[in-house]
Amino acid sequence: MEKTEKSELIRKLIFNPQGHREASKRKIVKGNPTNIFELNEIKYSWAFDLYKLMGFTNFWIPEEIQMLEDRKQYETVLSDYEKRAYELVLSFLIALDSFQVDMLKEFGRMITAPEVEMAITAQEFQESVHAYSYQFILESVVDPVKADEIYNYWREDERLLERNKVIAEIYNEFIRKPSEENFIKAVIGNYILESLYFYSGFAFFYTLGRQGKMRNTVQQIKYINRDELCFIEGTEVLTRRGFVDFRELKEDDLVAQYDIETGKISWARPYAYVEREYEGSMYRLKHPKSGWEIVATEGHEFIVRNLKNGKERKETVERLKLHPYNAIPVAGNHNGEVEEWNIWDLLEGNTKVKTVNRLKVKLSPVEKLLIVLQADGTIDKCRNGKFTGYQQLKFFFSKERKVQRFESILKECEGYGIKWKKFERKNGYAYTVYYPLNLPLKPSKFFDEWIKLDEVSVEWIKEFIEELVQWDGHIPKDRNRKKVYYYSTKEERNKDVVQALCALGGMRTVVSRERNDKAKNPVYRIWIYLEDDYINTQSMVKEEFYYKGKVYCVSVPKGNIVVRYKDSVCVAGNCHVTLFRNIINTLKKENPELFTPEIKKWIVEYFKYAVDEEIKWGKYVTQNQILGINDILIDRYIKYLGNLRLSQIGFDPIYPEVTENPLKWIDEFRKINNTKTDFFQAKPQTYSKSNELKW
Repeated sequence: MEKTEKSELIRKLIFNPQGHREASKRKIVKGNPTNIFELNEIKYSWAFDLYKLMGFTNFWIPEEIQMLEDRKQYETVLSDYEKRAYELVLSFLIALDSFQVDMLKEFGRMITAPEVEMAITAQEFQESVHAYSYQFILESVVDPVKADEIYNYWREDERLLERNKVIAEIYNEFIRKPSEENFIKAVIGNYILESLYFYSGFAFFYTLGRQGKMRNTVQQIKYINRDELCFIEGTEVLTRRGFVDFRELKEDDLVAQYDIETGKISWARPYAYVEREYEGSMYRLKHPKSGWEIVATEGHEFIVRNLKNGKERKETVERLKLHPYNAIPVAGNHNGEVEEWNIWDLLEGNTKVKTVNRLKVKLSPVEKLLIVLQADGTIDKCRNGKFTGYQQLKFFFSKERKVQRFESILKECEGYGIKWKKFERKNGYAYTVYYPLNLPLKPSKFFDEWIKLDEVSVEWIKEFIEELVQWDGHIPKDRNRKKVYYYSTKEERNKDVVQALCALGGMRTVVSRERNDKAKNPVYRIWIYLEDDYINTQSMVKEEFYYKGKVYCVSVPKGNIVVRYKDSVCVAGNCHVTLFRNIINTLKKENPELFTPEIKKWIVEYFKYAVDEEIKWGKYVTQNQILGINDILIDRYIKYLGNLRLSQIGFDPIYPEVTENPLKWIDEFRKINNTKTDFFQAKPQTYSKSNELKW
């Protein structure tokens, strides 16, 4: 989509003999396809993966849930007010998902990449499953005459009719005229529909379920309702600066992204950032033997490698099976590429890949010297080269092995203008090294002052590790028949750099801390598995626990990031926030001129209108006569959601007096498996049903 009204999206032809068949020429929109689905080559693997995930696993069949008990309760247990609310909410939800099905059709008509169109079709199918779920509920709970009345409530109920018309009109205007302004308005409308308009109805159903009423209807609603997927507070993401806490990410940070097809790691600026309050279930994957652990919200995707065939796929944390043939990647192979994009590129499926710097392939003699300096040298601060042009470095060795290796490095460094002197001492040899100040690399005891992660190749990293362990490490003769080294340091900064390098060089790391009461800092010991870039799930434990606090994540074009939690590195899927929130936040950064004062004012005013209408609707539906939810709670709950949704797209809250969720119990209650007392008793198929993906 271009940024001019002159170039509007054009529907593709049913058959276009002059179209391109090469996958490399595909575009998400504005391409030139033949419209023959040639899937022998896939350009957008993420879309094809989503198609398979949504089309084959991430949906449910409404008939799987027996509704007989709900029918009995509807007839004998529900009050007249509860019956009225039950019927009105279902009628409104049917309309909302009907609109979504048609809106996805409109997108699909413009899509020019077959695998992406298939993914959208799968999402459209899921929305259709929602609509069918409502029909199945009505068919199972009420008689056919009553069901027909409920379907047609919008014809008789003026308030429901008006709600449907307002919601649909913002879509219709975009369909009539797909301009940039109407696009932004349609995006906001879709965002509000998904994140606000459903929620007073959901709250009503959850209130019934909490009282033990209409539990099977509530279970259907739970399958539809899902939240964002993020990491626990304290998790870090790998950037060109190293591992950085999500809370400390800068706007210009490039994040390491992992290609599930190739195992390569490149760099990209995130197109979405998530920071939000969360209260509910978290899942911890833990490997007790090594101490490795990672924590994420329910539904977060992890990459799983089949050790039999080497193929990788994505599994949600709930569905992930822990057995000998499943492994989670913890490292990749750095290729130095930077994937560039803007919002219009993303919409069309185009990103530009370029290599910013030529990667270092071989460790230079000077870099070897700096490794030795970190381990066994000191920088003479008094002889800093102010007058001579040479910084003096001091070394002392007693072991013959190190003496020979060090002198070999010094001889190689002579070609770079480095001079040195050797002095025999009682217990060994002392060295003074004269390091020219005009060399590009400055002498330092910290790796992060001279190593740039985006400039080193896998070959360079492996050579670096080989040299590193000669000075500050050890090479065990045999450790479970695996090629494993360890490196020790008191400097946390150096430990962090070595872990980052290993993550980029295809090597698994395990970190332990050995604290000496007499020492100021602990000693970090990093075990480096040179031939393993994964951790087996066989000995892992999966735990579910309650968490209240902030969660964080980012989204990148490849869909996978490298994260670290408590010194445990993992390759995982990024967050699945709604596409429309991504578009809003990215448009604000990439095209701020589109967000004119008039548009910003419209967004705030439309949110106020939407919140007001949803509050009125909730009160109208419940009539302040439903046990467990009243007009005051509805008012504060919807205003809380309005503040939350606005803040998630970078706007200030419009109801500053509302700072707490008045219905916190909903976050816990809406879990799919909340009736299970033991996480490991829950059926695997339940997890797939709980993780519907939204576009």
